[in-house]
Amino acid sequence: MKKFLLFSVLILTGCSGHKMISDIQQLNPENCPKNGACTIEIMHGKALDVKTDGTGKLYYALQDAKEKSVIKYTYSKHSNPEYQDDFYDEEVVFEVDKTTSKLNLTGKDIQKTKMLFGVKCFCKGKAGYYKVNSGSLHYRKKQFTISVPELVEGQLTKNIIMSLK
Repeated sequence: MKKFLLFSVLILTGCSGHKMISDIQQLNPENCPKNGACTIEIMHGKALDVKTDGTGKLYYALQDAKEKSVIKYTYSKHSNPEYQDDFYDEEVVFEVDKTTSKLNLTGKDIQKTKMLFGVKCFCKGKAGYYKVNSGSLHYRKKQFTISVPELVEGQLTKNIIMSLK
């Protein structure tokens, strides 16, 4: 019984509250497009591997990289449950060095982060991932300010302000 109790305590303390792999934060509503919710996910020890499928469309996979972190901002439109295909998400994903304390990237330099803009929806010709080759990304005092150019018609995510804890 003592071994079982000790094992249970070790398991519970080992899993409690540590966010080594991923931190998820909800953004303030004023920083998010209307009629939706925005989240930030930080994946420590991960890097982006940007790939192209057989049809020429971009996608990404995560790979282990101790010195990197992947940051994913997602906007999810509130959907109407009466309609099966009424979903719409926009995503901005990029990687940074874990030790980064300051960034100031504009134009083509933004690709140093492998930044992608993604659209997930039931909308022909619009869904998929796009390389972000212009715009800006600034990071200072645990705050990201990102400007994404219009890559698809009706794009809602253009200016992002993310404060990390």
